[in-house]
Amino acid sequence: KVDDKLTCLTVIPPFEFETQGSRAAIPAMIRHTDAVSNLARVVLLTKALEKGDTTNLKDLFHDELHQKYRLPLIGQIDPNYPSVFKYCSDHSEGTFLSGAGPTFISVVDDETAARLMEELKIMVPGYRVLALKSNNGGAIVTE
Repeated sequence: KVDDKLTCLTVIPPFEFETQGSRAAIPAMIRHTDAVSNLARVVLLTKALEKGDTTNLKDLFHDELHQKYRLPLIGQIDPNYPSVFKYCSDHSEGTFLSGAGPTFISVVDDETAARLMEELKIMVPGYRVLALKSNNGGAIVTE
């Protein structure tokens, strides 16, 4: 369960980045240390999100397996993308690519979410930005 005080500011660019191309960006062989580095943070990240402890989220979201390969390719589609990603990263508790991208998520508090949403409307008016809360209740069947 993710702490209720955390908001996932979800930034959706107006273009797609095909999963096949995104996967092709990852080398066939990765360094053992990179894999261990990513895996070592998973438990700490899960606990931090559950407790709402944002102290080390930037470090815990640091990725050695995907983002460093995918971000430059996404930047070739939209030259504004890397600066928008960095801006959100600099002004949030942590930012990460959602799946293959190009959507990314910045973890923020409610006040920061509102401010960043307004700033992004001006910076990248074609991007869609949603402030989402985690669904800690799971799926609900309705009729």
